[in-house]
Amino acid sequence: MGVAAPLTLIAAPVVGSFMALVADRWGTGEGMVAGRSRCDACRTPLGARDLVPLASWLALGGRCRHCDARIGGFAPLMELAALAVAVWSVLVFPAALILPSAVLGWVLLTAAEIDRRHMILPDALTLGLIPLGLGTIWLVAPAALGDAVLGVLAGGLSLGAVRAAYAALRG
Repeated sequence: MGVAAPLTLIAAPVVGSFMALVADRWGTGEGMVAGRSRCDACRTPLGARDLVPLASWLALGGRCRHCDARIGGFAPLMELAALAVAVWSVLVFPAALILPSAVLGWVLLTAAEIDRRHMILPDALTLGLIPLGLGTIWLVAPAALGDAVLGVLAGGLSLGAVRAAYAALRG
């Protein structure tokens, strides 16, 4: 399996933590990458020891170190879900597909949570899967890349046609 399996498993809870942040901040205008994580109740910026996936939440008993406010279990659940996706990828896929399948699962999990909350599937997430898929095809089956590109074009054109038809019908 090489290094793909252990690296994917180690990265999973960190990725899950970021997935939770993206789902929480989507549509709020807050930055996803810039800016410090902070307690929602007291707004105190969190230190490194407060941001260790799963372990910090468990060690603090699900409470803020500074104001003792309850911290919801959403982030640890996303961290565990990301780990479950990684374990599934390691158990099901050959080494070359472990990381791409985990990334696909992580993006879909994040998109599903955003959809649950806001009833949208963000283009930033869904369209980002196109280069992931094409890159994976290029790495594992380069002879099929032409067919994959045609599939992307056909899918994009068909969805564009549906969008145009809907716009024409609905005004």
